Amino acid sequence: MPVYGVGHFFGDHLLSWCGIDHYELNPSWISSLNSWIKSHIGLSGISFWGFMIGGNILGIALSIICYPMIKRMLMAIKRRGKERVLQTVVQSKRAVKKLKDKAKPLLNRVKRQVKKHENYNAK
Repeated sequence: MPVYGVGHFFGDHLLSWCGIDHYELNPSWISSLNSWIKSHIGLSGISFWGFMIGGNILGIALSIICYPMIKRMLMAIKRRGKERVLQTVVQSKRAVKKLKDKAKPLLNRVKRQVKKHENYNAK
């Protein structure tokens, strides 16, 4: 709600500053909305064009300002992710090598048993 309020406030002041009477350019349904809001909340002076223009101009301005910061942040996250993946690959290679070294004696013992079994069956 505060974002919409700031957008309306900005658009309202911008159009007033330019000398445009944007309340007369409101669609008819905004007039009925204004009367309903005034009777229930006590707030008056809602302008469709003030809301639309202010919100869009602020949105575009903030996106232009925030884009470089967000891009830099995402690139840092991507770079950190690549570094973590490389660390994981290195750790995995070490783990595979250790497992292979531990498994060598067991594989040799299995090979000897298979050879013994083949020699026994060959007789």
